Amino acid sequence: MEHFCLVYLTLCSVFISILGDYCPYKAMFTDLPRALLQLNKLQHLTIADTQITNWDTDIVRHIGSTLQTLILINTSLTSWPTWVTLLPHLGTLELSYMQLRVPDDAFDNQINTMFSVNFENCNLTEIPSALSKLIHLQYLVLDNNNITKVTGLPNSPNLTTLTLDGNQISDAAQLSEGLRPVANSLTTLTLRENRLLSMPDLSAMVKLDSLDLTQNVISSIGNGKVPASLTVMDLENNYLPSLYFFMQTGVKLMILRFDHNSVLDIRDVDIPVSVSDMSVASNRIKQLTDASFPLNSQMGSLTLDFNPISKISLHAFSNLQSLVYMSMVGTQLTRLPLALGALASLRTVSFDQSAHLVCTCVEKDLQDWTSNVEINGDCGMTSVAYFFQFMSDQCPD
Repeated sequence: MEHFCLVYLTLCSVFISILGDYCPYKAMFTDLPRALLQLNKLQHLTIADTQITNWDTDIVRHIGSTLQTLILINTSLTSWPTWVTLLPHLGTLELSYMQLRVPDDAFDNQINTMFSVNFENCNLTEIPSALSKLIHLQYLVLDNNNITKVTGLPNSPNLTTLTLDGNQISDAAQLSEGLRPVANSLTTLTLRENRLLSMPDLSAMVKLDSLDLTQNVISSIGNGKVPASLTVMDLENNYLPSLYFFMQTGVKLMILRFDHNSVLDIRDVDIPVSVSDMSVASNRIKQLTDASFPLNSQMGSLTLDFNPISKISLHAFSNLQSLVYMSMVGTQLTRLPLALGALASLRTVSFDQSAHLVCTCVEKDLQDWTSNVEINGDCGMTSVAYFFQFMSDQCPD
């Protein structure tokens, strides 16, 4: 019989999908299909939502001679598949939505080939020590487990991405120490939905580019520091009362997300000049002052939605000469701030859902400025844009 030459194979429904992973129905088979013995050059295999109980090692050994990627999602595995040793060329492994205990020698046959591992939702309570041997590991995903400490990471110059979302990590000091083995390589660190109480000290992470600590319980900075290499930081859904001076060490920060915290004010000393996109929505900011934004700021986008802002000083925006977009939806403003006139580059601004906002002749001086800006929002019974286009001319000079 002629053998097939197939590179990608997905087993996830009542049919086989080549070069795809659409899985509308669960597969009905419980044995690893013997048809796989006809495939001599299979490199990528995905099995999802399929309760296989018989993992025939003869079949595994056959496809293992060429297999490079193995993805098993929600299969019947309840213990470590020892037949992984039969896959000497494996570079990418995903075992997710199953109960696993990873033995120390799990990857002894793939030490020089494995570069991507995903153990999502596997009820792990610690980072498997077997991973520490993978000197070429580049991507490690351990989301939605019960990990409390970061230990056992490979002392590797190659690990660039580590995601630990949905775990139980709470000790910032231990986290800082546990990350040291990858301090010279990690570029992306994600710890969403953990239990951190304070910011970790990440100053040793010399290549870290993106940090996501969304939805922890961080209420203080403690000894927290951000590295000079950082460009993106997400701290949404925490309890921080300030943007904090610690960010000044992030001299390359460009994108800052601080939504849903407890920030009381914005100060120029807290914001690196390099920040180009900042969102501080749903906080407790009541006013913006002349000292809210740094001199020579490169900020192009600013979101301050759903803050109780009721006062903006005349020169509050004078340092935002690069600002193109601003959103102040749902504030407590009663008048359009005259400070808007300083925003020479602004093209879009939104005051939607500002129930207390009214337009008066006091703001007439903004008329020329508004001709180049798209203004969204209402003031009283009319839109802000309509007021300046058709009504402000009636104001006395």
